[in-house]
Amino acid sequence: MLKEKVEVSLFFYVILDIAVIVLSFYGAFYFRAMLFSNVLLREAWRLGSYMWFLWTVVPLWVLLLAYERAYFSLERKSLKDLIIPTTKAVLEGFLIVLAVLFFAKIFAKSRLFFIVFAVSNILLLLFVRWLTYLVQARIFRNPPFYHNVLIVGTGRKANEIGQFFKGHSHWGMKIEGFLNIANERPVVEKGKIIGSINDLSSLLRSLPIDWVVFTLPFRESNTMMKGIKICKELGVLASCLISEFFPSEDANLSLEIYGNLPLVNFRTTSVKKWELLLKGILDRLLGATMLIAFLPLYAGVALAIKLTSKGAVLFKQERCGVNGRRFIFYKFRTMVSDAESKKEGLSYLNPKKIVFKITNDPRITKVGKFLRRSSIDELPQLFNVLRGDMSFVGPRPPVPEEMNMYEDWQRRRLSMKPGLTCLWQVNGRAELDFDEWLKLDLEYIDTWSLSLDMKILARTIPAVLSRRGAY
Repeated sequence: MLKEKVEVSLFFYVILDIAVIVLSFYGAFYFRAMLFSNVLLREAWRLGSYMWFLWTVVPLWVLLLAYERAYFSLERKSLKDLIIPTTKAVLEGFLIVLAVLFFAKIFAKSRLFFIVFAVSNILLLLFVRWLTYLVQARIFRNPPFYHNVLIVGTGRKANEIGQFFKGHSHWGMKIEGFLNIANERPVVEKGKIIGSINDLSSLLRSLPIDWVVFTLPFRESNTMMKGIKICKELGVLASCLISEFFPSEDANLSLEIYGNLPLVNFRTTSVKKWELLLKGILDRLLGATMLIAFLPLYAGVALAIKLTSKGAVLFKQERCGVNGRRFIFYKFRTMVSDAESKKEGLSYLNPKKIVFKITNDPRITKVGKFLRRSSIDELPQLFNVLRGDMSFVGPRPPVPEEMNMYEDWQRRRLSMKPGLTCLWQVNGRAELDFDEWLKLDLEYIDTWSLSLDMKILARTIPAVLSRRGAY
């Protein structure tokens, strides 16, 4: 119901904005023409040379207005929420147009035309939004635009959703009342309870109810199914509060439909699909660029390793990626060639609970110590980034032995692609114990965004240069 309102409103507002842009264009052109010519028809033939501007600003303005969230939304509470983004969008658009005019060396066009268009356009856009805001605020509170809502349930969640709709009265939702169910302690005000679940059918027949919202817990699933059946028979929209019907703590819920099969998804990772796609593209672009830039450094490091110790230049190890997928992990070799066979004899020096990390590890070579302190040993993992095994930012990939020791809740750190750096690496690195690592990894997963990745990458550079916690 709310989604349909948003879609219809958005279509209407976009059409209205296009009309305003076209009106501003013609108004600015003929205003200029009246100032410099007594005969408008004499100037009208020049209109064609300005049409490129109209075909440019219409899609550009709409995209910028949408980007700045300058369209009416059911989330809006005040006109101020629309004035600021609208102004920003128009100013950004004119900066783009001016840049195009400058670089294309289009100086012959009238500056007065552009100034008049800019001023009239922003004033008209703001006027239309003010007028539409007043109309929307009035009509959504009157039939047939507002919708009567009946909430089934009187517990905490029912009260929360009732308060939410009350605080968003501009959505055009009116709470008719609440229905009690057996074995539920009422939290809502007694005066708002207009009956019990057994009265649902009679109330739908006697009151103009448009929407029934069920806030029943899972144990009342049979009751809810009966209620939904009644709504279906009487042609009334019914919805259920998923957070009550399904366990959804610490999970991102989404609904997907495959054919006629609706599925509710529970994700602990981000659902920002476009940002994740952009993250993957940036990983490969940046990875390829850095690989080319560091080729001379690779050659120098490889020569230093070969001249100072026996064994391969690269250290290859099986690691665990997303949801436990195995892949070959690359590093410059920093230890003696038989380091793995000596690991068990040094286990008593390991202060970590799960991860094997010891200070002053006797297996590390002289060159390897420098490579570790400077983090140069990690550079071959750019190949892993290009292959898609890893990302630049993400939880560090564990070895299978470590992963097998994880408790169930700890495995959630494997729900995102591993990376070269993450929060714990810019907050002390090896100085932190495993519990602190895990806490920071889960915090990263729960709050992930591209901007967070950018911040971590920016903090990684000084963290590497300081060499804090690197051994």
